[in-house]
Amino acid sequence: VRSWTGRDQLNPLSTDDWFERAHGIIGGQLDDNGIWMPIHEKSYKLHLWAPPPAIADVALEELLKARHKRTDTYHVLLFPRLMLPRWRRLFNKACDLSFSVQPNRNFWPESMHEPLWVGIVLPFTLHRPWQLGRAPLVVDMEGELCQMFRESQGDG
Repeated sequence: VRSWTGRDQLNPLSTDDWFERAHGIIGGQLDDNGIWMPIHEKSYKLHLWAPPPAIADVALEELLKARHKRTDTYHVLLFPRLMLPRWRRLFNKACDLSFSVQPNRNFWPESMHEPLWVGIVLPFTLHRPWQLGRAPLVVDMEGELCQMFRESQGDG
């Protein structure tokens, strides 16, 4: 993920980060009236989500909230297929683009046994349609990625 996002310092969000950093809050301070005021991160940040499969549904619920709070943020999701019925509906709802990677790649070895689901959440647009998830270009790209990982034996 670091190679195709161009971000060498990209690390997955911890479970504590789901509730603040993913929502664009990087700290805060008390104002003159004693009210805590959050400090927000810069626009167009990228967050990597790789939660344990047992609590992936909780992560996705927080992602859906965070997406509406910070409409200019990118999110990349990496989920092993374990416990798929528990989180699949929310995964498909949240992602603008998704594909599955079989466990025979350099970055996802066969010892993992289950496919890796990769989802990409794009920022909202400033005009209709607010999401690019079903735009023809995104749908075509999603199909090409799925076909590439299904047919190729290498790393794509």
